[in-house]
Amino acid sequence: FIGLFVLFVWFFSPALVVLGLGQGSWLLFFLSLAAIFWQLNLFFELKLKKPKLKVSLQEALANPDNFNPTDFLGFEAVQVVKKAINFSQKKKISLNTTFILYSLISRRSPLISFVLSRLLINQEEMRQAVEKDLDLPQSDEAAMLANFWIESLKSAQKRGDDRVSRGHLLTALAKSDPLLKKIL
Repeated sequence: FIGLFVLFVWFFSPALVVLGLGQGSWLLFFLSLAAIFWQLNLFFELKLKKPKLKVSLQEALANPDNFNPTDFLGFEAVQVVKKAINFSQKKKISLNTTFILYSLISRRSPLISFVLSRLLINQEEMRQAVEKDLDLPQSDEAAMLANFWIESLKSAQKRGDDRVSRGHLLTALAKSDPLLKKIL
């Protein structure tokens, strides 16, 4: 609203030039642009990246069979899972926790890089090791994936978050993915 008002004032700034107040027209122009882009950023951050949840995380954990755990993913976690789904479809293998692990460590994320460096694990070597095991079938993939989603929701709840982040995905993978357990 403020951005539109400033833009409106800027639009009528030629009248200000006639009145001898034209020196501030460029200032008004850039202030209006700043306000518009600030409002667009707020819209993306508050409405698109964090839509309102229909149920709380506690309700979903109390009865996980009635809720889709991916509804609680944060924006960056959705990007990781989407990349894993695309990669598994390209390989023509059903989604499993190893694909999620691969997509999580293949992205250049400061958080994941920091965690792996604190564990003294080379991220590139780990990515190559996980990539080798992508084609290997896992026993009871559906149960492991369901356990992974529950663990990620529990991790978010334990930390007081209402959405699952990349850090929660990594924590859940450490508890449920056999390959990551072997690496750790």
